[in-house]
Amino acid sequence: MLTEQSETAYSVAADHVQPGVLAVRRRVLADVVYLEALLTGAHNSRMPAELIERLEDAARHGHELTVLLADAARCTTIAHTSSSN
Repeated sequence: MLTEQSETAYSVAADHVQPGVLAVRRRVLADVVYLEALLTGAHNSRMPAELIERLEDAARHGHELTVLLADAARCTTIAHTSSSN
Protein backbone atom coordinates (compact mmCIF):
# COMPACT_ATOMS: atom_id res chain seq x y z
CA MET A 1 0.00 0.00 0.00
CA LEU A 2 2.84 2.40 0.83
CA THR A 3 4.46 1.73 -2.55
CA GLU A 4 1.19 2.47 -4.32
CA GLN A 5 0.75 5.73 -2.37
CA SER A 6 4.33 6.74 -3.19
CA GLU A 7 3.78 6.09 -6.88
CA THR A 8 0.61 8.17 -6.83
CA ALA A 9 2.39 11.01 -5.04
CA TYR A 10 5.25 10.98 -7.57
CA SER A 11 2.78 10.94 -10.44
CA VAL A 12 0.85 13.93 -9.09
CA ALA A 13 4.07 15.84 -8.33
CA ALA A 14 5.40 15.27 -11.85
CA ASP A 15 2.15 16.55 -13.33
CA HIS A 16 2.49 19.79 -11.35
CA VAL A 17 6.26 20.29 -11.46
CA GLN A 18 7.01 19.96 -15.17
CA PRO A 19 4.74 22.78 -16.42
CA GLY A 20 6.19 25.11 -13.80
CA VAL A 21 9.76 24.20 -14.69
CA LEU A 22 9.04 24.68 -18.39
CA ALA A 23 7.46 28.08 -17.70
CA VAL A 24 10.54 29.20 -15.75
CA ARG A 25 12.80 27.92 -18.54
CA ARG A 26 10.79 29.88 -21.12
CA ARG A 27 11.19 33.09 -19.07
CA VAL A 28 14.92 32.52 -18.57
CA LEU A 29 15.35 31.94 -22.33
CA ALA A 30 13.58 35.23 -23.03
CA ASP A 31 15.88 37.00 -20.56
CA VAL A 32 18.96 35.40 -22.13
CA VAL A 33 17.90 36.64 -25.57
CA TYR A 34 17.52 40.13 -24.09
CA LEU A 35 20.95 39.87 -22.42
CA GLU A 36 22.49 38.84 -25.73
CA ALA A 37 20.93 41.92 -27.37
CA LEU A 38 22.40 44.08 -24.60
CA LEU A 39 25.75 42.40 -25.13
CA THR A 40 25.65 43.12 -28.86
CA GLY A 41 24.79 46.73 -28.10
CA ALA A 42 27.64 46.94 -25.59
CA HIS A 43 30.09 45.60 -28.18
CA ASN A 44 28.82 47.98 -30.87
CA SER A 45 29.00 50.95 -28.50
CA ARG A 46 32.50 50.01 -27.38
CA MET A 47 31.41 49.86 -23.76
CA PRO A 48 34.01 49.04 -21.08
CA ALA A 49 35.47 45.55 -21.25
CA GLU A 50 34.38 44.79 -17.68
CA LEU A 51 30.73 45.46 -18.56
CA ILE A 52 30.99 43.25 -21.63
CA GLU A 53 32.57 40.47 -19.56
CA ARG A 54 29.76 40.65 -16.99
CA LEU A 55 27.10 40.53 -19.69
CA GLU A 56 28.85 37.54 -21.26
CA ASP A 57 28.95 35.82 -17.87
CA ALA A 58 25.26 36.51 -17.27
CA ALA A 59 24.28 35.19 -20.71
CA ARG A 60 26.44 32.08 -20.25
CA HIS A 61 24.91 31.38 -16.83
CA GLY A 62 21.46 31.90 -18.29
CA HIS A 63 22.18 29.28 -20.96
CA GLU A 64 23.46 26.90 -18.27
CA LEU A 65 20.30 27.47 -16.24
CA THR A 66 18.09 26.66 -19.22
CA VAL A 67 19.95 23.36 -19.67
CA LEU A 68 19.47 22.50 -15.98
CA LEU A 69 15.79 23.36 -16.17
CA ALA A 70 15.35 21.22 -19.28
CA ASP A 71 17.02 18.35 -17.41
CA ALA A 72 14.65 18.87 -14.48
CA ALA A 73 11.66 18.75 -16.82
CA ARG A 74 12.98 15.52 -18.36
CA CYS A 75 13.44 14.02 -14.90
CA THR A 76 9.81 14.73 -14.02
CA THR A 77 8.75 13.01 -17.23
CA ILE A 78 10.91 9.99 -16.44
CA ALA A 79 9.61 9.89 -12.85
CA HIS A 80 6.04 10.11 -14.12
CA THR A 81 6.60 7.39 -16.73
CA SER A 82 8.38 5.12 -14.27
CA SER A 83 5.69 5.49 -11.62
CA SER A 84 2.89 4.67 -14.04
CA ASN A 85 4.53 1.41 -15.18
